[in-house]
Amino acid sequence: MKKSTGQQRIKLWHTIISKNEKRRCPTPNSSRQPVLPSANLSTVHGMREFLIHSLPVKRKMNKKIVTGIPLTELWDEAGLVSFERKRFLKGDEIKESIAAEDIYIVLADVSQPLKWIGKQEKFNYWKSELKEHLCENPIKGCHLEDFKDDYFYFASLWTSNTEKVILVEKYH
Repeated sequence: MKKSTGQQRIKLWHTIISKNEKRRCPTPNSSRQPVLPSANLSTVHGMREFLIHSLPVKRKMNKKIVTGIPLTELWDEAGLVSFERKRFLKGDEIKESIAAEDIYIVLADVSQPLKWIGKQEKFNYWKSELKEHLCENPIKGCHLEDFKDDYFYFASLWTSNTEKVILVEKYH
């Protein structure tokens, strides 16, 4: 059975750190071989640096797009954020939340990156877009043709230890 690229790199790392001489490893971005940390530095740190610079990265988080809804995770330009879906929201709950709380609205639209709507823009977004396209009953569902321009949103509250966001998922 053929080993994956990551397993080959880890095996290469173990071979490299077992030697008592200068340690070198390949990197995909340069023709020069960087010198790995000396023996007196933590091998865990060296392993982390090795993996960061040598394992393939599929895409940066700010380029990540929504591939399907409903979402199971949220991200921003820095990476995944630890929010968890708590419950679906109705229009009056959204209006109360954006009026009373310091909260973001996050728009999920398939084939687009997540759009984090700022705290100052949330009222305008609610009035101009979300209010007239919100599906009030996620249990029964909604029909596209019941909404202007044949699209609607489901809204849900997501929380972390310190923050809350309202995720709106666009169906069209």
